[in-house]
Amino acid sequence: MKKITSRLAAMAIALTMAVSGMTALHPLDAAAVTSADLSISQNGIAFICSYEGFHSTCYEDNTQSSIGYGTKCTGSSTQPHAAGSHSITQEAAYEAMTSQIDSTYSVKVRNQTSGLEMNQNQFDALVSFAYNTGGGTTMIQKSPLVQYLQGTLTQAEATAQYAEYKITSGGTVLNGLINRRKAEAELFFTGITDTSVSTGTVTSAAGTYFPACASSYTSIVEALQSIGVDSSYAYRKTIAAANGISDYTGSADQNTQMLNLLKAGTLINPDGTSSAPTTPTVSYFPACASSYTSIVEALQSIGVDSSYAYRKTIAAANGISDYTGSADQNTQMLSLLKAGTLINPDAAPVTTTTTTTTTTTTKTTTVTSGAAPSTGVQNIVARANYMYNSTWVAQETITGWNGNYTFTKGSTYRIPYGQPIAQGKYIGFGVSVENFLTAAANASSIFYTSKSYLSGTSKSSTYYANDCSAFVSYCWGVSRTTTSYWSTLDVTSLGKVSSGTVSSIQVGDALNLAGSHVVLVTAIDSNGNIEITEQTPPQLKKTTYTPSDLISKYSSYTIYRYNDRDSVPAPPANTGGSSSNYFPACASSYTSIVEALQSIGVDSSYAYRKTIAAANGISDYSGSADQNTQMLSLLKAGTLINPDAAPVTTTTSTTTKTTTTTTKTTTTTTKTTTTAKTTTTPTKTTTTTTETTALTTPQTTTASTAATTYTETTSSTAESPSGEPVLLPKELTILVGETADFYLTNVNDSQEITWISSNKNVATVSDGVVTGVSAGTVTIYAVIGNVYCEAVVNVTAAQSSTQPEPEVFYGDINLDGSISQLDVIYINKYIAKVLDFTDEQKDAADCCADHSINGADTTTLIQYIIRMISDLPVIPG
Repeated sequence: MKKITSRLAAMAIALTMAVSGMTALHPLDAAAVTSADLSISQNGIAFICSYEGFHSTCYEDNTQSSIGYGTKCTGSSTQPHAAGSHSITQEAAYEAMTSQIDSTYSVKVRNQTSGLEMNQNQFDALVSFAYNTGGGTTMIQKSPLVQYLQGTLTQAEATAQYAEYKITSGGTVLNGLINRRKAEAELFFTGITDTSVSTGTVTSAAGTYFPACASSYTSIVEALQSIGVDSSYAYRKTIAAANGISDYTGSADQNTQMLNLLKAGTLINPDGTSSAPTTPTVSYFPACASSYTSIVEALQSIGVDSSYAYRKTIAAANGISDYTGSADQNTQMLSLLKAGTLINPDAAPVTTTTTTTTTTTTKTTTVTSGAAPSTGVQNIVARANYMYNSTWVAQETITGWNGNYTFTKGSTYRIPYGQPIAQGKYIGFGVSVENFLTAAANASSIFYTSKSYLSGTSKSSTYYANDCSAFVSYCWGVSRTTTSYWSTLDVTSLGKVSSGTVSSIQVGDALNLAGSHVVLVTAIDSNGNIEITEQTPPQLKKTTYTPSDLISKYSSYTIYRYNDRDSVPAPPANTGGSSSNYFPACASSYTSIVEALQSIGVDSSYAYRKTIAAANGISDYSGSADQNTQMLSLLKAGTLINPDAAPVTTTTSTTTKTTTTTTKTTTTTTKTTTTAKTTTTPTKTTTTTTETTALTTPQTTTASTAATTYTETTSSTAESPSGEPVLLPKELTILVGETADFYLTNVNDSQEITWISSNKNVATVSDGVVTGVSAGTVTIYAVIGNVYCEAVVNVTAAQSSTQPEPEVFYGDINLDGSISQLDVIYINKYIAKVLDFTDEQKDAADCCADHSINGADTTTLIQYIIRMISDLPVIPG
């Protein structure tokens, strides 16, 4: 085995090639040799580095825990490290990778290609494949590339078959593997001419064209090579000019345009006559404008039926089988339509007269390379700007993420950074932007008075905050997805940020480094400068980079494009309460949601407040202090949604109430009161009851308090009259020092209400607002005339703010704030003893609440994910 020498000395060269996108490949050796005489080159090392990427800590790499440049990350035993728990330097990672290549993967290539001749690029490509897949015992030998070396497949056949060779993980096709197979094949066949494919040109009466290539090709370089044509950049530039593609730079759009012409057999050969055919053998739709990004809009622009059914027919006529409306299929049709080579399935004659159209495009800061963004992409940017433009003024001085920075009272900030995983809420997910802004405007809100803590650590955050993955997830309109799992979304990977890919970046794309950070592209100006918006400490920010600066900073990041970006909804259209969708703002002096609603002429009954709460995302409304305060804050800000969505005026309407007259007969009532104060004797409208109660003297706002004891006996022989006052909620629980609102139904502003607490040492009450004093239970009375209404208040001791008790989020095993199939995988790994759990993860994994973690928890979690059960945990018995 030939050992690679001077690795550290050559490392800088290899890594420079890796981050530059492999724009230059080593030329082929003059003569091929057997694989036994070859070792991987620095070019091959750089190629592998460019696809593996460097990770300083452990990360989940599809089927294993990896570190560095894709080497397996295990501890002293065979147990893998947990993600992020182990670190490595770049130099050490490079040594580990090259050592494994020398000792294992180069050896596998030699053994499985024994006796076959190949050149350096071919050996490098096979080692890359082995390093990526493990190589197996016959995996390399059975690959289409080796079958090409054996002479059983042509270059075109090998390339086409290799594009589908080993591109799945766990049964799922991965875009990253598709891109890697494509690049390995391109490296393998660099400079090779496939003599088994006929070369030359096809000549018509009017001109000379290259022969059509197979429809399966996705690269103009590979397609030209498949028909024996020089695929160098210089000659492609010549071909482009001959076909009316000016200023050829090798961009994705230009290459796609040439490729579509070549597939249709209409790519002009610059060495022949460059006139267009006069009689096409098939009929094409007229070309649409190049600015379109949606096949639906593009077809509509030329007056063609854009329905799914007809698009399916068009796809079949153009060799796109099994059309499902996927992003790849739509992009393929759109490219053909832009090039004027989309076949018309109805075979209507299409003239070939070239019409010169001058299009004037007004470029804005969200235009990408001259193409107007689709509505969905505009919405992605609008959602980013909506969050970016949401500012708040600190009402108190508080510390941000892990105490590393300070939000100073009176200063203005954007959305704060934090990771409120164990407790607290992600802005945009657990809490809306509007509700966060409302909380930020109230110094007494939970935003200022509580902290959240990162799971399993002592790192603290503001109660409401956002992190990088939550921000981009919000902008894309997907559930919160962490950076380690960005590739599992419905995305297309465009590869790492490099000189070869930076020109392909579009507005709305995300740049992601697994396990570290993700940012969003929100604008590209006419000079190609790229604006990045990111959630990062201490607050959301925007930065504009030149292409070279972007490559320098984000070379290890992968470019992802959301395939379903056209479905992204717009952000909230109104945040200021001027729309009729909101109630008008009440005066800021109100402390009761009941009074505040009444002040603007809105029904304040419990039933309607429950409806309002549901419309504003406040679930399970019970009339608690937190819920009422949340609604009141929204109402003061003018952002309380009106569930009836009708304009609300501040004129109080007069309501005529019809009440059925009920005769009530009350018999003997005897009440003995010991007090230094004269009070009105109330009649309690209940059935016959004898009770002895220790009370404080009924108090109005100005009355003094005095202890009193009374015995009351009442009897009633008729039911209560319609419209009897009711105190709600009937029971609630608050913390010591916390307040809550009570409210009465069927009372009017002219009626005097006296509030009583059965034990002021446990809780006090004033104007319907109860305040917890110490742990215990009290009865709260509201006295209206001669009617007593009552409710029960349970006061519990306040929780320590320095020792928060984490809330169990059952099913969220990986602690990413959501429940998905990934959590099922985590449980299975734990059961198989290949993954350890923190105590918090163990609690979350106990989906059956039986204090054990086993297959029953896995089954229960799957049932929850597919909606067979509605809630977790499932209580045994």
